[in-house]
Amino acid sequence: NRKEKAKGLDVSAGIKNNERGGRAKVVVLDQGSETEDFWTALGGKGQVAAGDPKSDNQADEAAASRKLLRVALEGGSVTSKTVAEGTFKKAHLDTNGVFILDAGNPVLVWVGKGASDAVKKESMVLAQKFLEQEKKPRTTRVTKVIEGGE
Repeated sequence: NRKEKAKGLDVSAGIKNNERGGRAKVVVLDQGSETEDFWTALGGKGQVAAGDPKSDNQADEAAASRKLLRVALEGGSVTSKTVAEGTFKKAHLDTNGVFILDAGNPVLVWVGKGASDAVKKESMVLAQKFLEQEKKPRTTRVTKVIEGGE
């Protein structure tokens, strides 16, 4: 997949430049054409271990705890209404509103193109107030997504 390869190069360039001071050497290998040096560095070629069923259960639990909320600013306080829990579809979003997807960390703020200018302007403030109301850590990452930029 070309997108995966491009992302891999992007990540490796970031590691090389930001974490290794430009001293690292990036070697691109296609799957199936790995060199012996590659396998030696990893401890040898062998069978891939089976997945951990606990990690699958954790992923399922994380997905089940996700919430999609429609938020508004009324009288200076944040009001929110749960639209969906667990799994969402784009159909749950309304172009005239602002929604918060509470997936733990990060929290996503989706801003519809038809939302009022005041709400658009205050969308990140709404998200911060939401984090306070939900007693989430101040370090929770909040990402703003404009409709059409998903």
